[in-house]
Amino acid sequence: MFNLYEDAKERYEILNDILKEEGITGIELIVIGGEVGRTLLGESEYRSTLDIDVISEQDLPLEVIEKLNEAGLEYVGVLETPPPEDMEEAHTVRFSNLTIHYPSIEDFALSKLMTTRGKDDNDLRNYPILDSCDIDELKCRIKEYRTYTLNPNNPDYNFANLDEYLKVRGIKH
Repeated sequence: MFNLYEDAKERYEILNDILKEEGITGIELIVIGGEVGRTLLGESEYRSTLDIDVISEQDLPLEVIEKLNEAGLEYVGVLETPPPEDMEEAHTVRFSNLTIHYPSIEDFALSKLMTTRGKDDNDLRNYPILDSCDIDELKCRIKEYRTYTLNPNNPDYNFANLDEYLKVRGIKH
């Protein structure tokens, strides 16, 4: 499922118009966080979010980051894992001066599994994020990405609870 909600589309259009007015072209952004959940799973299946967090493989100049803020987008800058260059594009939305990429459901799950945040733990337990994932792919990528963390044996990382999440969600694997 992919549903580009009107409020998000309006923000992207505002940013595109600002970029066009400034003569800035070729900007590519990757949406992360709650907006990905809302867009891939639907508002009835995932909690609502007010912000739209983005990252980019490009080295965005400060003037572009300021334009993001003007349009109501928040530039996060760095996501621990998965790295932007490894993200699989599930959906792309193109405008004249701007391209928006939405990652796969697996990348969305990984962005929550590779943290120690309680909010992400709650999301993994209570929302159908893992329900649509290729679990073998997740496990393979966790094995790789855990080596990127400061302490891969830290039991507080959400990936340490993957089997529990699968059980809670009723996913047999």
